[in-house]
Amino acid sequence: MILTDFDYVRAATLDEAAALLAEPGSRALAGGQSLLVELKTGEGTAARLVDLRGLAGLRGVQETGAGGLRVGALTTLAELARDPRVRAVSPALAEAARAVGDPQVRHLGTLGGNLAAATDITPAGAVSGARDKATDLPAAVLAADATLRLAGAGGRTTMTAGDFARDGLPTGCLITGIDLPAPGPGEAGAFEKMPDRASRYPVCAVAVRVVREPGGGLTGLRVAVTGATPRATRLPAVEELLTGTAAGTAQGAGAGAGPGAALGTAPGTAQVLAAFRAQPEHLFVTGRGTSAEYLRHLSGVLTARALTRATATTT
Repeated sequence: MILTDFDYVRAATLDEAAALLAEPGSRALAGGQSLLVELKTGEGTAARLVDLRGLAGLRGVQETGAGGLRVGALTTLAELARDPRVRAVSPALAEAARAVGDPQVRHLGTLGGNLAAATDITPAGAVSGARDKATDLPAAVLAADATLRLAGAGGRTTMTAGDFARDGLPTGCLITGIDLPAPGPGEAGAFEKMPDRASRYPVCAVAVRVVREPGGGLTGLRVAVTGATPRATRLPAVEELLTGTAAGTAQGAGAGAGPGAALGTAPGTAQVLAAFRAQPEHLFVTGRGTSAEYLRHLSGVLTARALTRATATTT
């Protein structure tokens, strides 16, 4: 049962939707997998629901001239997970979509809705219960270095995945889609997750993107974590330690086996865990029976698994 009263409008155009959402109390309705639950439990309120499902232009996957992809915000998670172009350009994003909820959720939930729900985690500095609101896709788009396309009453704009992870969705804007850059030679990615058993939200999830030389050396790496951190977070210090650009720091931090990729092979589990032990605990949330120390370790374990799979697919 919905506990609050609200108006309902089915937007006919993107401009109409943007104008309606600029008004106080309006919220966008796409798949409804997060929003409707909030309304039923009383965790969220809305003066008006603006239904976006009639905006056909926000659906689907299109190839760009640069070899990348443009993905509409109303593309369902099931469509993302099975699209061969998404799996080729951003395997971590496809895997993250497949890891969400169950088949029913994936066939109703959308790319834009999953991203937007993550902005409701908690205000900066308030980490209690943060994992309850974490979603999977923000880490994947962050690792992919995607660009978000937005619409608001003031017009169209774009936002980097990094800015979105840090600042959230600007007030009065809706996500219309994302642009995924074309993968370069030797590039691959992977996603790993430990879900909450009841909600299927991530206790911790990690997305990685790697670039390897033909000889096997790791020359590029992006690591993004969600669930274990207050919001989706990229870990450049871990990336530097594992690509050998901070080899001395890694050894000084007790890496044991030495820097993970140090101009040679992909990092092993011991090197990955050492890199995470070198990170301050305050980067990770606490609560619900887990410590920041545990979540830091779990993030390292999942990163090691993701790197193992990602590097196995590159040549």
